[in-house]
Amino acid sequence: MKMKKLSAAAKIYSGFGTLMALFIVMVVLAVVTLNSFIVMWEVSTKNEYKQVIDMLETKSTFYRIRMEMLSLMTTTDRAVMDQILANIKERKDSVAALMKIQAQMAREENDEKAVNLLNDFDVAFKDYSVTLEKQISMINAGRRSEAAAMASGIQNERFEKIRSIILANQKIAQDNYDDYLKMSKEEKDKSLLIYFIIGALSIATGFFVLLLMQKVLKESETARQYARSLLEASIDPLVTIDPEGKITDVNKSTVKITGMPSENLIGTDFSDYFTEPYKARDGYQQVFAKGYVNDYPLTLRSASGAMTPVLYNASVYRDKDGKVVGVFAAARDITDQKKIEDEINELNRTLELRIEARTKVLVETNQQLAEAASILASSANQILSTTKEVAAGSTQTATAISETSTTMSEVKQTSHLAAQKAKYVTDTAQSASQISSRGRKAVENTLEGMNIIKEQMESIAETVVQLSEQSQAIGEIAATVNDIAEQVNMLAVNAGIEAAKAGEFGKGFGVVAQEVKSLAVQAKQAAAQVRTILMDVQKTISSTVMGTEQGMRTVENGVKLSNETNEAIRMLATSITETANAATQILATSQEQLTGIDQVASAFDGIKQAMIQNVTGTQQAENAAKNLTVLGQKILEQINQTKA
Repeated sequence: MKMKKLSAAAKIYSGFGTLMALFIVMVVLAVVTLNSFIVMWEVSTKNEYKQVIDMLETKSTFYRIRMEMLSLMTTTDRAVMDQILANIKERKDSVAALMKIQAQMAREENDEKAVNLLNDFDVAFKDYSVTLEKQISMINAGRRSEAAAMASGIQNERFEKIRSIILANQKIAQDNYDDYLKMSKEEKDKSLLIYFIIGALSIATGFFVLLLMQKVLKESETARQYARSLLEASIDPLVTIDPEGKITDVNKSTVKITGMPSENLIGTDFSDYFTEPYKARDGYQQVFAKGYVNDYPLTLRSASGAMTPVLYNASVYRDKDGKVVGVFAAARDITDQKKIEDEINELNRTLELRIEARTKVLVETNQQLAEAASILASSANQILSTTKEVAAGSTQTATAISETSTTMSEVKQTSHLAAQKAKYVTDTAQSASQISSRGRKAVENTLEGMNIIKEQMESIAETVVQLSEQSQAIGEIAATVNDIAEQVNMLAVNAGIEAAKAGEFGKGFGVVAQEVKSLAVQAKQAAAQVRTILMDVQKTISSTVMGTEQGMRTVENGVKLSNETNEAIRMLATSITETANAATQILATSQEQLTGIDQVASAFDGIKQAMIQNVTGTQQAENAAKNLTVLGQKILEQINQTKA
């Protein structure tokens, strides 16, 4: 039940785990057994086998020593004899060394039997060596027959004893070696049985894993077909690339757009199907380096030579361990998008031509604004010059009126004095002659003063008329400035409209147009202010003209009265008798004259105040004209900056 609940992958992992465990057990047993065999072999080789070999070699060495002795007995050549003696000595040393090793090994293995045999061998070998030395001495002394008798006698017995000891020791080593071989065979049989059991279990496990693999492969094939159907369902060309840049899979859309079958595409270089292979190669290398690319532009070339602009989006795909296996790339056909982009580019070129034409219009408008600003600056300078002249005239007029006012004050005082004189005439007739004489003189002075006043009043009237004409000229200039401001405002509005049509390219000029419009509004306001001031000045001038006319009439009356007074005085001189009546009339006339003089003095005070206001207004007009000049200069500077 538990196995049914496990997934196929888990079952495979379990089967492989079991198989690997059995394999590990088998390997461990094999290693242990092999180590055991190696130990046995080393022991057998190092001890028993080596003992057998050493015994055989010792026996062989003894046979060689006997042969060397026979050769020594038969030869008479000294050199040969020396060589034979050296060989005999070497072989004796070799046997002694081998026996010493054998005795050591026997003691290490605690083989008492072998130790006893080797002890017997050592005693027999020493005896044999002593007899051998005697034989050599006999041969060297020329007693070869005695040496031969010793060799066939006692030396032969000792040789047989040594040979029997060697054979016995060899048999012991051979028996030990055979025991080790038997033990090895038993261990081998046990190991083979264990290997057989583990092998059977491994085969069963492998069969189980094979069944699971078939199931997994079937499921994998189903999943692969599903993934393939998803791949083929895409209308965009899809391709997978390995790290070497070779195509590993494609869908039908890729086959269609390249005009080549999938079997011809798979295994070929991805970059071979583009107009710029190096760029395509750099593209998939970027994917391996960064992990992805977005909207990578390429031009795909089909087998028929047709070109298709595409944008590639690609990313790496990995195995279950996270290792990069390849690149999955999807291409999007952007032919229609390229057409739209070409149309947009054409529209941009058309728009640029229109903007260029509009820019020319704006430049011409800018030139017109510059000309208008120049006119405005020139007009402002003219207004400023005229205003300065008017201010100077107004100052002179104010000075003259101030002097006239002073004179009128003096005339007023004179009139008071004349009234007092007339009163004196009425009080005393005796001094009439003197008073008449004085009165006549005073009247003559008055007449002269009145004539002077009349001339000054005429001069004031002319100055006021000139001031009125100049104020009208200023009004015309202000109207011209107002018209110019209106035109500049209209030009600024048109420029703003053109700048708005130009879009982003006209933003800067739109700001300038707005600034020019603002300056035009300021110029218009300044012109309106000048006009208002001029209207106040004109009103003041009108009042001054009326006051001047009234003053002229008063002066004429004063002159007339002065003439009548002069006539009365002359009549007083001829008719003293009528002095009282004349004095009474003179008194009345003096009172009327005093009243008129008061009126004239009041009128001149009003004219003086009006002229002061006129001077103030003229100064304001001068300031406004200066502002207009500065405004014109600012407009010119703005236009120059726009040109730059």
